[in-house]
Amino acid sequence: MQELLKKTARGKRRAQDLSFDESVLAAERILSGESTPAQTAALFTSQRLKEESADETAGFASVLKRHTIEVPVSEDVRSRMIDSAGPYNGRRQFAATIPVSIILSAAGIPVYLHSAPTLPPKYNPSLENLLQELGIETFLPPEALGKGLDTLNIGFGRTEDLCPPLAKLRPLREELGFRTYLNTIEKLLSPPQASSTLTGIFHRTVVKSNSGLMRSLAFRDCYMVQGAEGSEDIPVHRKSFLFHVTEERTTSFDVNPADFGLDSDRVRRLEKLTPDCQAALIQRVLLGKKESPEDQNAWNIVMLNAGVRLFLFGHTATISEGISLAQDTAASGKAWHHYLQWREFTHETHSVYRTRQQRSGQHQRV
Repeated sequence: MQELLKKTARGKRRAQDLSFDESVLAAERILSGESTPAQTAALFTSQRLKEESADETAGFASVLKRHTIEVPVSEDVRSRMIDSAGPYNGRRQFAATIPVSIILSAAGIPVYLHSAPTLPPKYNPSLENLLQELGIETFLPPEALGKGLDTLNIGFGRTEDLCPPLAKLRPLREELGFRTYLNTIEKLLSPPQASSTLTGIFHRTVVKSNSGLMRSLAFRDCYMVQGAEGSEDIPVHRKSFLFHVTEERTTSFDVNPADFGLDSDRVRRLEKLTPDCQAALIQRVLLGKKESPEDQNAWNIVMLNAGVRLFLFGHTATISEGISLAQDTAASGKAWHHYLQWREFTHETHSVYRTRQQRSGQHQRV
């Protein structure tokens, strides 16, 4: 490990990037325990200071991918699935990706959501916290998660359960208190092996390294958006840049909410929401309620994001058609009914799983 640190920790002017193979070696030593906590912290810190390269993130990701438990789904679902890769350090702003995912899944588009217990530096509520407020049981074994994706076109995974090495690295990451390239990698592991992904970024400076990582993970369709709080959610008070990653190149284009009549002023009250307020607002959107300025703003955000995703991943010919489909799905009550089905499925499935665990434990004691 010291040999690798001599490359990355040589100061601002002399620091060197690790090659793909060297990054693989570093990851293997970290995950095997051969690297000491001090050495691991030094590697993450030095790479943060010099900025991680595409080869470094891709090399580490390839090792974590090998340690990730696959979620079994049918090939048809996998080929159409969108992996919504949002930030794991949580969000206080309205998490549009949840109602968007429910609307898309109600329209027959498989969507995979995921997170971990909230992380530094923000420690804001995670997607898991918000789903639990909505009554969704978030702890399901891989087989049950796959069944939900196959039958209801939606599922939520706890990434640290599906990739145990990330759970082992959590205490160190909490001690460090800053973002490392694990914050990017963990979002893109995709245990169900989704063919497409949409991920959020904070700054355009990471477009090149993120593009290289996405290519290395063999997604068919990849998009990045500079969304709210670094999430995959496009705001409605400004234009947003999106980046399309293909095997050959990365291209950019913008989306202007005003082009679709969904623009509105920034609503600060939607930027500091508690989990229970988030859940109530999500439910009002799914019910089609627009009784307050906050409701209308949330509705606009959800419809725009749903329409954009339907278009990006080839389910409608235009963004406008995607918005119309999303509006019809919510206004007809189909999205609300689908949410209730998902909630019921997770509770029934979790209950069966817990019963089996308890019986297994009793059998072992006997």
